[in-house]
Formats: sequence, structure tokens, C-alpha cells
Amino acid sequence: MNYKDAGIAVANDLIKTAELQEMIDQSNLFMFDNKGRLSTQKNQRLLNALKKVQGELPSIADLDLFVRTVDTHLLMVISKTQSKTLNKAWVRSNAKWGKAMLATLKRSAAKASTRTSKPKKTKVAALAKPPTKRKPETIELEDNPKATAKRAMARMTSIASASSPGAAAGSEEGPSAASARAPTQKAASNGGASSASDMAPSSCTRAVASDPDFVEEMDFAFKCKGEAVIEVAGEVECMICRLPIKADDLVVVDAAEKVRHDSCLSIPAAVECAGKVAPLKPYKAKELKQEQKAKRAATAAARKKAPPPGASADAALKRHDELMFLSKTMARTGEHKFDTWRVRYEPTKRVSWMNTRHAVVLRWASGTCKTHQFDFSEMAMDDKAFKNAFDKAVDDVVKSESEKFE
Repeated sequence: MNYKDAGIAVANDLIKTAELQEMIDQSNLFMFDNKGRLSTQKNQRLLNALKKVQGELPSIADLDLFVRTVDTHLLMVISKTQSKTLNKAWVRSNAKWGKAMLATLKRSAAKASTRTSKPKKTKVAALAKPPTKRKPETIELEDNPKATAKRAMARMTSIASASSPGAAAGSEEGPSAASARAPTQKAASNGGASSASDMAPSSCTRAVASDPDFVEEMDFAFKCKGEAVIEVAGEVECMICRLPIKADDLVVVDAAEKVRHDSCLSIPAAVECAGKVAPLKPYKAKELKQEQKAKRAATAAARKKAPPPGASADAALKRHDELMFLSKTMARTGEHKFDTWRVRYEPTKRVSWMNTRHAVVLRWASGTCKTHQFDFSEMAMDDKAFKNAFDKAVDDVVKSESEKFE
């Protein structure tokens, strides 16, 4: 068999296989793995065909013939090249990859043969290192309050399930169904009692109503009344809503002994809460552009405004400090829908405090904020005029933000 016949045989084997589809996706005859390395496992079919031709490493010319034969026999669906120059370069690169993989396999086989030929050293038993693994510390189950509460809760659950109408139907099931549904007993290692009355035989796979001290480990959540939980664990809170569990509430206790209301995180409750959220106002690029244009116009007008006569930078700084001290007690808070807001005065200096950008910022408790500028001449107006301008700016920004949630 020569390399041309080997290429034809490989091409026939690749038809309608997953390997051919991966070759087409990678546009290479020899495939790479996810880390970009040549994969021996993916190219095992090609390597086996090449090793059958001769035992020695083939030349690049022989591998060129093999790669070109496989690609031509598959109607060039792998190379996807129409130019002769590009096709020649593609064939040569695949031939080099094939030779590199064959050389790697040959070196690995030589190393493996030398390892097996070397005699193994026998270790002296006296020099062997003793095991250093420590045994886990034993826990006294009688002094574990958590295990005691768990046994009491499991005991009440088994009694309640036995007294329910469905318990009779469950007791009539065969041993195979009972053993498939019930988990393996781990009472001794997971908080079970150490006395003989608290241990069940190894053949028992579910709770027995006649044995109230029998404890079976549950890996799933169960429902019960709140009074059962209060009787065992005392007053507890729901892990979701943090409200206290009442005696008449229907609660769910999971395997980690966490308690929550049955209505918390249920699908109907989630849908009901989602329906109470106010719809957001749709995004409109035109309104956003108008707001940005108005801000730029106000900024340009403020820069062009000449300072009043007799005003200086020191006087403007002193007036700024007075307004900041006055505005400390003017911050306003409120609530809208399901969120709260707070508005405060936050000016910005342009070059100097003689040209101040007056603005109020509304911050929601959820994290969003809104900035609103207002006109005020700090050097020409008194404190009363500042309060009036501040109140008007607060009303405007609260009104505009509240309309978004309507």
C-alpha cells in the first residue's frame, strides 16, 4: 500500500462522520483541540492509516501526496481553496503537522519501552513511611442540641405522615419502591441517637409509625404548620421575608433546617409582585437630545453672563460658603410608589465661584439620580430669593421624575 491508496481509504472512511464535519469547520485535515494544540485523539484515524504504510517517518513529499489525495477525493470540502498557490501552501502545512504528530508518537513509544525495560526497585518494608492520616474526631451526639432538635422534628414528621390518608397507600407499596424513594440511613453519623432505641435495623429504609424514636435522614424539603416548628425550635423568622413564623402559617423546612413561608418565592406570588411594579417610560432619543441641548444653552448663557460690578473672587467664595451652610437644612426627602428620594443643593464651580452652576440633585434609594439646574444670581440676590429658587427647582425635578413612573 502506498500513500495515495492510504489517502483514498481514509477519505472513504471519513464520509458521513463527525470527524469530517469538524475538519470542515477547522479547514484543516489534522485537527486541533480547544486549546489550539494538535490532538492525537481526534487524528487517530489518520495516524493509524499513515503508520500502516511504513514504520519509519515518511517524507514531506509522501505526506503531501497523502493530504492532497484525501482532500481531492472529498471534493476539496476541507481546504476550500481555488487558487493553486494557496492550495499548495495548505497541503504543505498539513503535511508538516502530520509529520510532527508521527514523530511525537514515535518518541513517546520509545520512552515507554525504556521505562518498561528498567527493573523496578523494591522498597524495604522497614523503611516505608507510616501513614499520617488522622482519624476524624468523634462527636458526642447526646450533647448536640442541633441533633436533638433535628430528631424531634423528624419524629413529628414521621408521625404526621403516618396519620395522613396517603400513608396507608404508601405502606402497601413494594419493598423495591420504598427502597428507591427513601435515602440511605445515616442516623449514626448525622445527628441520630446513639442508644439502641434510636437506631433502626439496616434493612429498614423508611419511617415506621410504631417506632417514634426512629430517625431517617431527609434530603428534601417538607411542609408543615408553623406550630410544629415553633414547638421544636422556638420563635423563628422566614429566611425570605424575615417575618416571624406564626402557628397558623404553612411553612417549608428544607434539608438545611431553614424555614420559609410556603407563599414566599412561589410562582403566583412572584407574578403578583411583578404586576405591582410600575411600567417604565419608553426611551425617546428626541427628548434626550432636547434636554442635552437645553443644558448646553444654559451653560453657554451662564458663561457669557458678566459678573455684577464690585464683585471679586473672594466675595464670591464667601457667598458660596454662606449658601452651602444655608442649604444644609434645606434638603428634602419623600416617597413615590415603592421607592424613596432625597434632594439636595449641589453647585459646581466654573473657573471661579463668580460663575457658579446652581443645581439640585434628586437621588433615589434604588441608586439612580437626576440633576436639575436653576438660575440664581448669588451676588445680586439674598437668602430668601435663594430659598424660593431652591424650592421651585425641587418641585420641578420631583414632578419630572414622578411622571416617569406613572
